[in-house]
Parts: sequence; structure tokens; C-alpha cells
Amino acid sequence: MKKLLLILALCLLCAFALTACKNDEPPVNDNPTSDNQIQDDNNQNDNNQNDDNQNDDIVYSEGLAFTSNGDGTCYVSGIGTCTDTDVVIPTTSPDGDKVIGIGDSAFIYCERLARVTIPKSVTSIGRYSFGYCGGLENITIPESVTSIGDSAFQNCKGFTSVTIPESVTSIGDKVFGVCGKLTSIEVDKDNQNYISIDGNLYTRDGKNLIQYALGKTATSFTIPDGVTNIGNYAFELCASLTSINMPDSVTSIGNSAFAYCENLSSVIIPDNVTSIGENAFAHCVGLVTVTIGKTVNSIGNGAFYNCESLTSIIIPDSVTSIGYTLFDRCRNLTSVKIGDGVTSIGVYTFQDCESLTSIVIPKGVTDIGQQAFYNCKSLTNVYYKGSEEDWEKIGIGGNNMKLTGATIHYNYTE
Repeated sequence: MKKLLLILALCLLCAFALTACKNDEPPVNDNPTSDNQIQDDNNQNDNNQNDDNQNDDIVYSEGLAFTSNGDGTCYVSGIGTCTDTDVVIPTTSPDGDKVIGIGDSAFIYCERLARVTIPKSVTSIGRYSFGYCGGLENITIPESVTSIGDSAFQNCKGFTSVTIPESVTSIGDKVFGVCGKLTSIEVDKDNQNYISIDGNLYTRDGKNLIQYALGKTATSFTIPDGVTNIGNYAFELCASLTSINMPDSVTSIGNSAFAYCENLSSVIIPDNVTSIGENAFAHCVGLVTVTIGKTVNSIGNGAFYNCESLTSIIIPDSVTSIGYTLFDRCRNLTSVKIGDGVTSIGVYTFQDCESLTSIVIPKGVTDIGQQAFYNCKSLTNVYYKGSEEDWEKIGIGGNNMKLTGATIHYNYTE
């Protein structure tokens, strides 16, 4: 009996020992994430933290106004409550939209703006977006931008140079208009749409002169041979130029192309030019002589408005109509010869030409607009190439007393 009890005690002791050994084994991990995965996650968190620290190095401007495009993107629409003089535009709006554009007139007339940083998320710069920001210094246009709207940097008087990046495919009119200190417009050599020649902006093929750098001090300029079009506002408000040389390749002169070039004294428009845009030479108060080429058929409204030093003009036979205000306020204009192709004279065409004493009008004219000769107080002789009967058939608008009161010389021949 004693022997049986001893055997039973030994068995219980062995069972207890086996249980204790099993409890000393490491516990089974029910979490499927391995220790290596946990370590990787910790490393990723550290990297994210480092990225946040890098972004924190950039202090974005607060208070800017944004307008959502409704597709997860937006554009800067205004200065909002931002009071910064050095504006740093963020890549995302406070609502989380990606900033892809600077809207029309977004910073217009923001005189206090000295510098602006445009993020690489932006692809378009709108019309007048930085217009009249007189204190804005030179700007860096990022490689992401593809389009720059009309007058985007007009009247940014602090600009001295600017570079168009490779990415830009569209540039509007007057983008750098009235930038009086701008001496160089450079273009990335890999840009497929535009090119810089001597610091001036052209289309890549060299056929369109888009913008002359207005801060240049040269008194004369020769447009490169091969240029066919002088763009709208290309030389507007260029204070230094006294003469311009146009090659025979030029066929058109854009709207306001030379407007307000106050020191420009003489212009010869080549025979291949067929159109002169509106206000092309308006307010060129120093312009004394103009020779218009023999193939011009269209002269825009106000093309020579307020050219107060101009003394005489010959309109070639190729021209068919004379637009309104064409020579309005040319106060020293004394004689005008209108070519035989002209059939109508627009309203206000010779208004306030106080020194005009004589004019030759072709037989083909059928209409003379209202106030076309208003306040031409010196006009005494009209040389008309048709008969008196033809003259009576012309429709003459009101307030042309100086014309109808002058001596009409019928059947005039040269």
C-alpha cells in the first residue's frame, strides 16, 4: 500500500513540473503585424515627421482668397485679408483644394506687394493678375505655367528682367506693358513657342514681335527682317525711341503698337503693309512725318489720334475707308490728300485739326461722318475730284460747317 502511494506521488510531481515548463514558453502573438512591420511603420512615421518639418520651413501667406473649381482644384481670386508684402502662395487652399491658377485681377492695384512666390502647382496666370502692382520686383514664373493672360504684369514698374519658362505655350497682349524699367525679356531655350532676340519677345518662328523691352535706352530700333506682324501694344509707351525701321517683310501693325511713343519723330510704313491697327500711333505727339505704304487698305480708328506735330499726310489709293477719330486733334496738320480708293470718311476723323487749310477729296466718297471736320477753323479750300452734282449726292453728317462753308473746287485734277 505504501509502495502504491509513493508511485502516485511521483506521478503528480512530474505532471506539475511539465506544466511549469510549458508556462515558461513565450506567449503566442495573436497580432498579425510582425515585429519587422512595426519597425517599418515607426520608420515611416519618422519620415512623415521629417516631411512636415520641411514644409514648416515655408511660411505660406494667410488670408488670401480662393475660388474652388469644384473638382478638387482652385485658383487665387484675391488678396483677401492678407497684409503681407512678400506673398507666398500655398499649393493647397485652406479647404484642401490644389491651387492651379492665379485668377483675373487677383492682385491688381496691390501697390504694397514687393515679392510673390508662385508654387509649381500653378499652370495659369490670369488677365491683369498682377496689373498695376507698382512695387512688385522681378518675379519667377515657375516651370508649371502654360498660359499668361493679357496685361498680367502690366505697369509692374519695378521689373528689370523676366524669364519665360519652357512650359509656356500662350502669352496674351500687353503682358509686360508699361513696365518702364524692363530691359530684358528672356525665354528658356527649349521653349517651342517663343524666343528672345536681343532681349525682346517674339514668337518662335520670329514672325511676330510681341513685346519690345520698354526699359531699353536706344533711340532707334530696326525690326529684324522676317517679322511680318508688329503685335498689339508692342512698343506702347516706349519713351526712348525717336525712329523705327521696319523691314519689307512687315505686313501688319497691331492695335496701339506705337501708341504714346512721344519721342518718335518719323515713320516709314513699308509698301507690303496692308493693315494699320486701331490707335497704332495715337498720342505720338512728336511725330512729324509719316509715309504710308502703297498697299495699305485698312487704317484703324484713331490710328494717328492726337499726333499734334504731324503737318501733312497722304492716304494712298489702296485705302478704302477712313475710320473715326483717325486724325482727331492733329492740331498742326495743314494739308491732307485722300486717295482715290476711299469711299467714306468716318465720324470725328479730322476733328480739332485747327491748322488744316486744304484737303483733297476723291470722287468716290459717298459718306462723310458727323463732326468729321468739326472745329477745323482754318479750312478754306476743298479740292473735290467730282462734279458739283456729285458733291451734292454725298451724305454729310452734322456739325461739319467748316467743310460745307469752305470753297469747293470741283473736278479737281492733280
